[in-house]
Amino acid sequence: MGGNFLQSEFWGKFKEKFGWKVFNSHEPHEKHEQSLQILYRRLPFHIGMAYIPWGEIEPDDIVRVLNEIRGFLPKDTTFVRYDPPELKETYSLLLSTSYFLKKAPADVQPPDTVILDLRPSEEDILKQMKPKGRYNIRLAGRHGVQVRDADPTELPVFYSLFTETCKRDGIAQHTQQYYQPLIDIFTPEIRSSPSHISPPLAG
Repeated sequence: MGGNFLQSEFWGKFKEKFGWKVFNSHEPHEKHEQSLQILYRRLPFHIGMAYIPWGEIEPDDIVRVLNEIRGFLPKDTTFVRYDPPELKETYSLLLSTSYFLKKAPADVQPPDTVILDLRPSEEDILKQMKPKGRYNIRLAGRHGVQVRDADPTELPVFYSLFTETCKRDGIAQHTQQYYQPLIDIFTPEIRSSPSHISPPLAG
């Protein structure tokens, strides 16, 4: 699979619990061959949807790959949604010149993400941050905010905090039942977020 969790076997098994079917296509990528994970489900009115979340496809190969995977997807597949792992200028050019490719009206995956390398020491990580970020983190520590591992039984606590965040920031939200299988499959112990001893502040 690709080098991200949305292309992992784990994610495929999780989505299968919610009615998605998983297909795999072997595609060349740079100097190696990788397996491209494709999710499929039927929508109302006999419409079939295929979805490739964060699959590694070179921009120049997108049209070719989409044409090739049509050969093994169900015949009622009406459209394929592809969310690239990162946006490149080439995609904008493709969208402006291709008759077959259109920008989706809404984002499914976060349009902006930050990858933080946790291998350096805590001090080295803090040095890479802006002064205001370092100040807020240290201020939280002085006020007793801690990060701890949470027991899976604390999912309702996390979900309550998550609901508050979604309402405040206008984020689309799944039901709590959606996240329980995610915990069951992924690990017996999940990483929680800052808590102020009691009550928790974030999840």
